[in-house]
Amino acid sequence: MVKDIKKIFEQPTFASKGGLKEFNDEQRAKGWESIGKEAPESTQFNVLQNDVERGVKYLYGQIRETIRSTSPNYIPDELKATDLREAIEGITQAQTAQAIQQAKNDAAAAKKNAESRLAKAANLSDIADKRQARENLGLGKLALANDYPEASLSQKGIVQLSSATNSDSETMAATSKAVKAIADTLSSGRLLNIHSFTESGIYTPTPGTQKIRVKCWGAGGGGAGMSKQNRGSVAGAAGAYAEALLDATSFSSVSVEVGTGGAASPAGVSQDGGDGGGSSFGSLVFCEGGGGGIIKNGSSVRGRC
Repeated sequence: MVKDIKKIFEQPTFASKGGLKEFNDEQRAKGWESIGKEAPESTQFNVLQNDVERGVKYLYGQIRETIRSTSPNYIPDELKATDLREAIEGITQAQTAQAIQQAKNDAAAAKKNAESRLAKAANLSDIADKRQARENLGLGKLALANDYPEASLSQKGIVQLSSATNSDSETMAATSKAVKAIADTLSSGRLLNIHSFTESGIYTPTPGTQKIRVKCWGAGGGGAGMSKQNRGSVAGAAGAYAEALLDATSFSSVSVEVGTGGAASPAGVSQDGGDGGGSSFGSLVFCEGGGGGIIKNGSSVRGRC
């Protein structure tokens, strides 16, 4: 193996003292088949060998220029590699060294930037101006204001959170806890159903009912009438009324009693009116019926609860 690649590739040496004669176009087109008709001269073989050496020289030149452009300080201009493999290894090593150096440079720049930012941030203890403090931290637009105002109905600003459910403040904002408490209250007090009784029966709560509001009326008393000779009448009294909020979880059903209105006296007959019947919601609510009209004193007595 020749030890000095540069010496071989810088200038073709084969037939350097001999003659050179180019193949004609027909010979080049047919290659060695042309030997059968016209034997090539030795000077023509010299040209072929020179062509090979020139091609290798070109390849060597490309390798050398790649090494120079990659790292001119890593591989000297006078290439001393003993073979092509070592030359290619030199290129790889140069590129690796360049990448490592670039990474070191980037890391150093990042460290310097971080140290600068930290140095500015460390000065916050000496800064009374909030705007300057935000600028040192690199907060951008947040540093444009010295402070933020408290929020109100007329301006944006900072608000305080509150979990109160009975506050009427217009400067505090409700927390999720407060909103949930209100939602729970509303969900437990919503109207599920309405039951109306015009005659006696059984009340059964709608599933999910927690509380019920009971409104109870006693029946009115009947009116009193007089004979044709003594024309006139006395109205019966109204039955009593009561309203109560009850815990519906304490019972599964309740008997409801609806009172019957008092009977009125027959037409043309002097007779007191009948009393109205009482109404009740189990033993929890009871309302008396109104008294019937009384001819004797021209009055009636209202029922009681």
